[in-house]
Amino acid sequence: MKFQIVSLLLVISTTVGPTCASESRGTVDPLAESTTLFLDQVIPLVLKQNPMIRSAREKWRAARDRIPQAGAWDDLKIGTNVVFGRFVSVPANAFTDQSLSIEQMIPLSGKNRSKERVAAGQALAAFEEARRQELDVVAKAKATYYQISNLYQLLDINNADEASLVQSLVPRVRNLKLARSRKPISCWLTMSVRRSSKPAEILSESSRTASRL
Repeated sequence: MKFQIVSLLLVISTTVGPTCASESRGTVDPLAESTTLFLDQVIPLVLKQNPMIRSAREKWRAARDRIPQAGAWDDLKIGTNVVFGRFVSVPANAFTDQSLSIEQMIPLSGKNRSKERVAAGQALAAFEEARRQELDVVAKAKATYYQISNLYQLLDINNADEASLVQSLVPRVRNLKLARSRKPISCWLTMSVRRSSKPAEILSESSRTASRL
């Protein structure tokens, strides 16, 4: 459960933009069977779920598909004209009643090649933008992963220190209670008087001893 929360935090922390929160996401559970969260598991998950990367990749694919369209010739034009009747009497072969036209624009000046180069440049720019988004997200995911990993290590160290402290204090507290139960209050006062030489110190030591008892 802890590793699923960490992976979800990594995905959310690398999401950039106000529209990211409104997009729907599928159920992410690639680490349900694992016991340890590794960095090579986090990176593909973040790259797959980040909406900014998906948008940049879609723009790059669209720009790549426009390259052959920009370099292609203009569409072939076919036209027809049919005259079914005339208002004046004319000989049968005086005018053309049916006509068919076919038109094809040939780019002799290389205009289509120029359009293709422009489209290729736009596709390259879209690819570089998508790559920049991926590198940015991967860097943020790595930084967040190491930060969360350090936090969990600190928690483990604190828990271990707490357990060790409790184990070391339990015998001391037990022995102290046993010693206090065996000795009367006068013994504690006598020991305090022997340790102190000033009256003020004797009184303060006695009050502290009484308060502890």
